[in-house]
Amino acid sequence: MTLLRFVRGDFLERTRSYSFLVTLIVILSGASLGLPTNTASYATVDMDGWRGRYNSAWVGASVSLLTSLFLSLVGFYLVKNSLERDRRTGVGQVLAATPLSRYGYLLGKALSNAAVLGVLVVAVMLMAGVMQALRSESRVINLVDLTAPFLLVTMPFMMLVGALAVLFEAVPLLRGSFGNVAWFFFWVFMLVGPGAGNSNLDRDTAPIWTDPMGAVFLIGEMMRGAREAVPNFNGDNISVGINISQGRTLQTFDWQGIRWTSSILAARFLWLLSILGVTAAAVPFFDRFSGDGTRPGRRRWWGGRGPVEAAGDATATDATAHAAFAATSLTPLTGGRAAPRLPGLIRAEVVLLLKGQPRIWYLVAAGLSVACLLAPPDARAILGPIAWIWPLAVWSTLGCRERLHGTEALLDSSPHPVVRRLLTQWLAGAGVSLVATIGPGLAVMGDPSRLAAWLVAALFVPALALAAGVMSGGRRLFEGLYILLWYVGPMNKLADLDYTGQTEGALAAGTPVRFAIAAILLLTAAAAFRARQLRSR
Repeated sequence: MTLLRFVRGDFLERTRSYSFLVTLIVILSGASLGLPTNTASYATVDMDGWRGRYNSAWVGASVSLLTSLFLSLVGFYLVKNSLERDRRTGVGQVLAATPLSRYGYLLGKALSNAAVLGVLVVAVMLMAGVMQALRSESRVINLVDLTAPFLLVTMPFMMLVGALAVLFEAVPLLRGSFGNVAWFFFWVFMLVGPGAGNSNLDRDTAPIWTDPMGAVFLIGEMMRGAREAVPNFNGDNISVGINISQGRTLQTFDWQGIRWTSSILAARFLWLLSILGVTAAAVPFFDRFSGDGTRPGRRRWWGGRGPVEAAGDATATDATAHAAFAATSLTPLTGGRAAPRLPGLIRAEVVLLLKGQPRIWYLVAAGLSVACLLAPPDARAILGPIAWIWPLAVWSTLGCRERLHGTEALLDSSPHPVVRRLLTQWLAGAGVSLVATIGPGLAVMGDPSRLAAWLVAALFVPALALAAGVMSGGRRLFEGLYILLWYVGPMNKLADLDYTGQTEGALAAGTPVRFAIAAILLLTAAAAFRARQLRSR
């Protein structure tokens, strides 16, 4: 009963927030786009120009497939703050003094995460039924066919995502920005890995026991239905997601739905139970809010010290600090009030941005720059994007550092708290961008167009980080958006989204110009939002 009350309280606290309401509205808006008409300019499930008729079976399977794909990515960043919030607010220290065990606490957080994501899944499921009625291709709503994919495929995976978010928060290495990046690539692996080597999936080849997301299984079932209904269907060209299909009308076929078997149900139940094992794996790493997750008394190989060692130094130098303080005198105030100069403020912002970065961070950044200069063009095409993702943890503090450290009230009372503060943070972030990606910049020094694109990218990324940090008050919004943009643009060479302007076709498409305009709009939005925040306080 104690665990259930703990889960209920944590769930109610998180669902009664403004951010959850906004997320729910965005998720429902996205779900309404999951069943486009044949005359729409896009398609969500396209199998060689075919899709199933919008009956309950196809609606349930296709929308649950899209939900598993996209909500698992966004939902992880949504719930990966439960331990951090308790640590920041001091609630964790109170809970640590209760008889609740470490496993019980982590399991409660995992179940609370699952409940939050489960509410979103149920909301999408209800929206799917509404959209089926609106599309009117089949007015008969079969509740079993509509809800079974959500309850048996999507829901177990969302519960696993909630448990993995707790594991990532418990492990010190995965707690911050590195963990956010690692989750994205883990998500890609869960999406692509189970279907690797299976170009023509069906019931016999779909790896149901190694497919936690269920995407490969659902696609295999849809393809089986297409083969049965469409003569000569080969399924060589299948796309899932928002795919622009202007001037192309998809043909439809009748699909009778998923053929559930005992092995499929057993596999989904196994993934549901896996949250217990994932939570148990997090217990050895959980410090029960007794420190920062580092091993006390030992110097970390990448630089810095553990909390106990730092505390010992503070105790040893306590008398010296008191003596130095007693001998210190403050400079008298003069009649004039001299405002700090911009270069000094920018230098201070750069120091704050880089403060706490381990030595290995600087070594890797320098190594990437040298490698980009010396490597051949083919290798540079891979090393360049890596250089653009490496400073993610530095950029993500822009616009939200004062809220994270509780210094908002102090900085709000400074002169020009909107324009000058945002300007110095943006310029400091741009300086970090230029230095961290100096290798890709010097590599294109002989090409003025690509050099200009590199400069635009160095200005755009901190503008995006600043706007996301100001609007959300945290780091995860920027990290989620930027990782997705980076992966689709520079990493996968999509010219329209390559903000670095280094891929073929990016310059011809005018992509750097669009991102330069986007940087201006983001800075304007950040200033407007910050001014509104100041007026409301």
